[in-house]
Amino acid sequence: TATPTPTATPAALTVLNLADGDLAPYASSLLGTYPENQEEIIRVFVVPPPVADGSPARLYPQSYNHCEGNDGAAMQGGRWEQHIQVGLPIEKDVGQPFEIVVTTATTEGDAAVVAEIQRWCDDPEKNWPGFAELPSGVDEVERITVIRSDEILRAPDLSGAQLPGALRITSPRDGRNIAEIGYYD
Repeated sequence: TATPTPTATPAALTVLNLADGDLAPYASSLLGTYPENQEEIIRVFVVPPPVADGSPARLYPQSYNHCEGNDGAAMQGGRWEQHIQVGLPIEKDVGQPFEIVVTTATTEGDAAVVAEIQRWCDDPEKNWPGFAELPSGVDEVERITVIRSDEILRAPDLSGAQLPGALRITSPRDGRNIAEIGYYD
């Protein structure tokens, strides 16, 4: 059993598990912290690499299920999480740079994002070019560039994350075989 100790409330909106230059699979969760006074909705966008024809970069909002509730990142107790997809599950995206843009959105800004997602969901062709720029009321907080790995799915790696607080394991006790213990505290 793990017993967390109290943690200090973060002072800023941050990303915990990815940084510039990291390898990122096609699908994973982006994790972060937010300050106690955070009122805006946290939205994450993925920007694919530039296309050969010189077209401007497009921003694609991330969601747990685009067409079944277009909410932003899940937020609780100073932590946030957002499922992200880096590119498509195809080989040509492996090794390519993708930008991950973390934003905050006012109610009005979020409504603009939700309306565009819904427009895409309602399009039988699912032909949506993404956002040319962030809608009014959606402000960029952090932008990182990751390299798409050959993995399709990965659980978030927290080994290098600077997590506030401490964790203490109270059971099972050191040296005990797990088979000796019928339950864990």
